[in-house]
Amino acid sequence: MKYKVKLLVFSFLILILFSIDSVYAADPLNFLNYEIVDQTVTITGFQGNPVELVIPAEIDGYPVTSIRDAAFSFCNSLVSITIPEGVIHIGSGAFMSSEALRNVVLPSTLQDLGDMTFYGCFGLANITLPEGLKKIGTGTFAYCYRLTSLIIPNSVTSIGDYAFSHCKGLTKISIPDSVIDMGKAPFEESIQLAAISVSVNNIGFIDIEGVLYDRKSEKLISFPCKKNVSRFMVPEGVNDIGDHAFEGCKTLVDIVIPSTVTTIGDSAFADLDQMYTVTIPEGVTSIGKKAFEYCYGLTSIIIPKSVTNIGGGAFKDCPNVTIRCYSGSYAEEFAINNNIRYKIIDES
Repeated sequence: MKYKVKLLVFSFLILILFSIDSVYAADPLNFLNYEIVDQTVTITGFQGNPVELVIPAEIDGYPVTSIRDAAFSFCNSLVSITIPEGVIHIGSGAFMSSEALRNVVLPSTLQDLGDMTFYGCFGLANITLPEGLKKIGTGTFAYCYRLTSLIIPNSVTSIGDYAFSHCKGLTKISIPDSVIDMGKAPFEESIQLAAISVSVNNIGFIDIEGVLYDRKSEKLISFPCKKNVSRFMVPEGVNDIGDHAFEGCKTLVDIVIPSTVTTIGDSAFADLDQMYTVTIPEGVTSIGKKAFEYCYGLTSIIIPKSVTNIGGGAFKDCPNVTIRCYSGSYAEEFAINNNIRYKIIDES
């Protein structure tokens, strides 16, 4: 009797193991939806629960050349995928919120990554961008928490808005000389970045001690939060502090804004909870939406007469702030309309 029980248990285990092997060895076409147009194949979606997937280079004798928008979005079983040579385009949101995805192999033929391609792929840890890639779209790698480093090849010409937003594990990034177009806040709240380096041959952008600016140093685009300084002086000549430029850089206590600045972008200083006082210099005309949101420690901000626009929520969740402003100024009107404490500066 014991022998029969052991035999049954052994047979059951063999059956389980065989079933697992069958899943991994299964024909990838069992998991793929696709369409054939003009003698080329586009992967349009998935079915079942693929885990490790190798997309074939040909299907029904026709080459696979693209992956459609949202094709593998929310595919939470997928851990690894290999995309074959011949694919030139991966669509917007193609792998969006595939939270288990860790490893991606891209082909050398790939030319562009669509908007939000890997958005919310929290587990993505290993990916190499191929030489020949030209475009990284808006939010392509946003919220890829486990991504620690990435080499942008010297073929990429365009990086979209928020491309690496909230990549909280990203420690280093280099911008090659080929990049001529970069959207707003590409590294928003990528709080482990210690420096952003730019090729000396790049004609559109420059880094100064690891801080990212446009080539003329007129716009401060992104400050790396792991620069680990408590005080930072924005260089003279900068006239625009970009959207989300300093957001989440919690070691900063004091930021000196020069008189050349005219514009402070949306969320530019958001979530700096150790910054207690700020002086906005005469010459600044606009303070963006949510510019100082979540600055819990902020107690005093001086706003000059030159400011004629303050965006909504500029001081949201700044419970201790008092606006110091001039009588009859736009800042006084803003404070009254938004129930924010204010104190009139004695001009005498």
